[in-house]
Amino acid sequence: MRHRHQVRCSVRTTNKHKTPGVTCNSLLTKMVVLRQFWTPCYWYDDVREALNAIVFYTSMLSVIMITYTWYVLNGGESSQFYMPYFETDQATSLPWVGSFVIIFMLLLFASSILVRHGVQVENRGMMLPWLILIGMILAYQLYVSFWLLYSYYIYLETVLVVLIDWLWMSYNAYVWLAVYSMYQQIQMKQNPSFDYIY
Repeated sequence: MRHRHQVRCSVRTTNKHKTPGVTCNSLLTKMVVLRQFWTPCYWYDDVREALNAIVFYTSMLSVIMITYTWYVLNGGESSQFYMPYFETDQATSLPWVGSFVIIFMLLLFASSILVRHGVQVENRGMMLPWLILIGMILAYQLYVSFWLLYSYYIYLETVLVVLIDWLWMSYNAYVWLAVYSMYQQIQMKQNPSFDYIY
């Protein structure tokens, strides 16, 4: 699904001193990655309309991970190989890893709110923290899935866990592309193409 946005600006001389004047025409075609967005419950005709769903999804992801991390730090269950903190030691590595995850998820929560505000005021710089953080999550999910396959290949349920992880990772990538498409739309509005005609 691709969206075409056409902008062309021509800079023309308007007087004998050759002072340029700007006129814009719909001639230059630019593309964005996604035009529409799908969620399990609703179809959005425009990625901008899906912004609230994306912000809600990443905010709730942050809240759930912070809650689960706090639960594990206080002695909660994490003994199965497919759980996030399976190979962390409760006495040594878990406090450091847990603290990092809580800080990371707080940053993701804040960047989700920043994305919403950035789209409203058309400031694409406010979308970059979210794009970077979700990109890091995607890289981590890919690493963990291959690590599970390599380390626990003798267990058949590993394949199911990895397939679920890849499915979730694919949806996260889809959400990332939707926000990147909004980034592209704002960028195209702010960076028209100029031709100098004398």
